[in-house]
Amino acid sequence: MSLFKTKSVAAPSPDPSATSSAAVPSSTPTAAAASWPSQGCVTDSYDRSLKGYSEWTDAGWTASSCTALCSSKGFSVAGIEVKTQCYCSNQIDAAGVRVVDDGECDWTCDGTSDRCGGGWRLSIYSDKSLAAIVSGNDSPASTSSASSAAAEATSASVSADPTPASTAASSPTTAPSSGGSKAVYAHMMVGNTYPFNYDSWMSNIRLASAAGFDGFALNVGHEDWQAQQVRTAYQAAADSGTGFKMFLSLDMTSLACSAGWHADALKAYVTDYAGHSAQAYYSGRQLVSTFAGTDCSFGYGDWNAGWEGAFKQPLKAGGNDIFFIPSIFTDPSTFGASALDGELNWNSGWPSGGGDLDFSSDERYMSALGSKAYMAAVSPAFYTHYGALVAFAPALPSLGH
Repeated sequence: MSLFKTKSVAAPSPDPSATSSAAVPSSTPTAAAASWPSQGCVTDSYDRSLKGYSEWTDAGWTASSCTALCSSKGFSVAGIEVKTQCYCSNQIDAAGVRVVDDGECDWTCDGTSDRCGGGWRLSIYSDKSLAAIVSGNDSPASTSSASSAAAEATSASVSADPTPASTAASSPTTAPSSGGSKAVYAHMMVGNTYPFNYDSWMSNIRLASAAGFDGFALNVGHEDWQAQQVRTAYQAAADSGTGFKMFLSLDMTSLACSAGWHADALKAYVTDYAGHSAQAYYSGRQLVSTFAGTDCSFGYGDWNAGWEGAFKQPLKAGGNDIFFIPSIFTDPSTFGASALDGELNWNSGWPSGGGDLDFSSDERYMSALGSKAYMAAVSPAFYTHYGALVAFAPALPSLGH
């Protein structure tokens, strides 16, 4: 069996397919913006539920400002997503759109009590009922509550399902196992989340879940603030209602691991989330990974003895027999090491050297692992920053104009 892990981070971002270059009606506004009531919460996607016009602003929208924009452009429906995105149209594209509970539009507009959407969730404002908006009926309807609008929309072929689309398991005992389906985790760099709050994590989790991910592999380093972000991430996942799961990927290029007591901090990190409702499990055991780790001896003779003696066995003795599937970066011939329950092939997601990407690396790892678990990497886009190349500039030839 294989677990799959991607090297991408889901985050709210503008969609170039729904920009201000879209066709804009030249008609006058159909209603005073201030009179547009809330019509509830619906799902959004890359195809966009409201396709007429859109604008983004870091300053954030309110129901009043977004409806004013849409009205000025000649549209009769406004939608706000993650507070910063305003979408306009005259109807909702019903294909795949679901009416969901208002609670899923859990972002609040700054300075108001208006709902301003959520991760892949649109707060809809219009003087027409949701049923009329979905069906394309342009006749204004009387003001109705969000709940009655959702009920009307059911008869317009929109599924009024408050349950998010993710089918990820909601408890460790039913998480993907060796006899079940493969799970897909996005590698989330906690070191890049310093400004995140609870809402940021919730938005990212819902975006990732809507895109089909089962959870985040949380890459954690040594900074104290990262521990708080991990706690917030786990809590947001548990509260999201998506079945989204988390597991720790201990970044051993950052965390200390030369002395025996260094393992104590890692064990405490792992133990904090044993049994957590958002913790990912494999074969009934808490899933734990690393980035690197061959330089970690924890005072033992080599990396295998160190991970086994200072980390895995003490956890097991304490009642937590973890499923350890690190990315060790070592020769596959050593994969029989007792510390490993499997191995993450970090570099299997992109070409190495001058050759094309193929499956030779995967096949080599799986052969060496035998019956142990194999986790592959998938990376549709990968980049890194090497810093300025100023030192090389004088040696570059003149290429003319």
